Amino acid sequence: MRKLPYPNTDNTPIKIEITDGLDRDGVPKIIATINDKCTLNSKNLYVRDTDGKLLKLESRLYIGKDIAPDIMQLEGQVTLFGVEHKIYKSARPRNPDGTVHHTKLELI
Repeated sequence: MRKLPYPNTDNTPIKIEITDGLDRDGVPKIIATINDKCTLNSKNLYVRDTDGKLLKLESRLYIGKDIAPDIMQLEGQVTLFGVEHKIYKSARPRNPDGTVHHTKLELI
């Protein structure tokens, strides 16, 4: 099996803080902080959540690797150009050999 090529256009610096639950003070518990570069798609889209509420997706980020291989669910916030955005949804598409091709984060 071979891996699919990833276009090397990751040039936008980002800071990702992955959270898991709340600490004793009710603040989200940060379990990983990642400083990396990504490919940014800032086209606004509107989606409906599970409750039927309309949400505006601010942007989508693509990173050419698995940013947190030991963490199953990616939740938290991303700092992009000095502005914090919440991670709405994440995906990790796979290569034919089963390895992660890239990480996709949708931000609100």
